[in-house]
Amino acid sequence: MESVRDGEHFLTTAHLVTWMKSHRPLWLKAYMDVKLNDDRAYKSLLQWCLKFANRHGYSHRVPCATKATQSELQVVQEAFSAEFFSKFGHLPRRAWINVDETPVYYDMPPGKTLAKVGKSSRVQETQKHSDRITVVL
Repeated sequence: MESVRDGEHFLTTAHLVTWMKSHRPLWLKAYMDVKLNDDRAYKSLLQWCLKFANRHGYSHRVPCATKATQSELQVVQEAFSAEFFSKFGHLPRRAWINVDETPVYYDMPPGKTLAKVGKSSRVQETQKHSDRITVVL
């Protein structure tokens, strides 16, 4: 699970089921056989996978597309910080005003991904472009 998310790929409960089909077929068959029917067994398995993911620190998050890796963004942030302090470091901190630009998405494409709590929920690509406006708070 971590290697999938570290690569900023989608991770869903269906992916976990596919992994079980490939790597734990006997356990999966035993689990499915004790359920009343295949439909109920599959829904139960998806819930089991979701609870498993939650126990291991993952939760459903709305993915956002990435145009740069986390390490590239870190370099940009450090460069900005150095430039900012060279220009405004002489001013007292009470003179600084923090303005946050917050993206507001609308017509969001459906879909969620499992991401480790406290870690990035970025994915390499999304299925369609969503509209966005930027709000200054």
